[in-house]
Amino acid sequence: MAPNNTKLKIITPCPTEQIIQLTSLFYGMQIEKAVILQGYLYGYFNEYVAETVKKWPDRFIGSILFDPLAEGSLETLAHAAEDLHLRVLKFECSETTGILGIHPELKLDSEEFMAIWDNVNTYGLTTVLDPGAIGGLGYQTQAIDKVSSLYPEMHVVITHIGCPSREILTNSEKEQQWQAMVALARKKNIWLDLSALPYLFRDEEYPY
Repeated sequence: MAPNNTKLKIITPCPTEQIIQLTSLFYGMQIEKAVILQGYLYGYFNEYVAETVKKWPDRFIGSILFDPLAEGSLETLAHAAEDLHLRVLKFECSETTGILGIHPELKLDSEEFMAIWDNVNTYGLTTVLDPGAIGGLGYQTQAIDKVSSLYPEMHVVITHIGCPSREILTNSEKEQQWQAMVALARKKNIWLDLSALPYLFRDEEYPY
C-alpha cells in the first residue's frame, strides 16, 4: 500500500546477501560502487543501510530516509549523518510512493524546510530528488532551483531524467514543465540520473 492508499504490486525488498550476488557482477562491468537508496513505500531503514555499508564499504554508499516534517526530524538527520555516516539524502517527492503522498502540503523551499537544507549543506550530503510525475505536487522545479541557488556547494541529483513520459510528445504544457526540470542540470551543482527509464517506458522495447 502506497502512502496515498494506492495499491501497488512491487517486488519485495531483497536481502543484502542477494544484492551482493548481483553486485559481484559490477567488477566485470567496471562499476565502482552502488548507492543504496531507500523509499517511503517500505519505511525507514537507516540503521540497516548503515550496517550494510559498514560490512561492505568497498561496494556501497548509503542513503538517509526520514520524514522532514516529523517531530525530531533534525535529530534524525543528525544521527544518520554524524553517527551512521550515511552520505546521501533521498527525497522521493511523488504522491504515489513518496513524501507528497504523506504530506501533500510540503514545499521544498518553505521556511520550515530551510532548516533541513542548512543541515544537509553543513553535513556535505548529496541530495537525491525524485520529483514524481510531471505536473504532480512533487514537481517543484522553481523550489529546486531556489534551494540549489541558496546552497551552491550542495550537490543535487534529479532522478529519472526528470520523470518524462510519452505525454510530452503530445502535451505541450507537460513538455515545457519537463524541459524546465531537466534544464536545471545546466547548473554546476545539479545532475540528472538515468534510473528507472525501462520502467517509465515499459510499454516500449529497447532502446525506448
